[in-house]
Amino acid sequence: MSSDGRDIALVTGASGFIGGSVAALLHESGFEVRAFVRPSSPRANIRSHYRIAEGDVTDRESLRKALRGVRYVFHVAADYRLWARDPADILRTNVEGTRLVMQEALRAGVERIVHTSSVATLAPDPSGLCDETRRLTPEARLGPYKRSKVISERLVEEMIETRALCRR
Repeated sequence: MSSDGRDIALVTGASGFIGGSVAALLHESGFEVRAFVRPSSPRANIRSHYRIAEGDVTDRESLRKALRGVRYVFHVAADYRLWARDPADILRTNVEGTRLVMQEALRAGVERIVHTSSVATLAPDPSGLCDETRRLTPEARLGPYKRSKVISERLVEEMIETRALCRR
């Protein structure tokens, strides 16, 4: 909780289009927003009343520092490039970054984590429509971004299932 009694919500990727919108809605809803951004991230979507936590989702120590006192985490950060000279960079950010965000949020005792996925994880039906019942496997996706989003979504689902089993 912040010094003024508001709950703190950490938003990874708060400098991006979606993360910036999530952060704005959280602030308008009365939360103190802690914007987790890379030092090199543009700041156009960062409002002056947000607390900035610089770091990287692949850096455990920067995550630990950013998560202190946080009640909610909104994991929106992603490397959304469709191509990279080294595709492993995209996988590292989207898969290992997600794993670290989830692990560190759980370690910090965060009450709720919201993971943002992608339509890239869904398979269209023969008419071209898709919904959450038509899920892809990582092998079915072309390109490192789409594959990484499928893998990270399955990782989060597995972590949720494991945690649910531990509570029984």
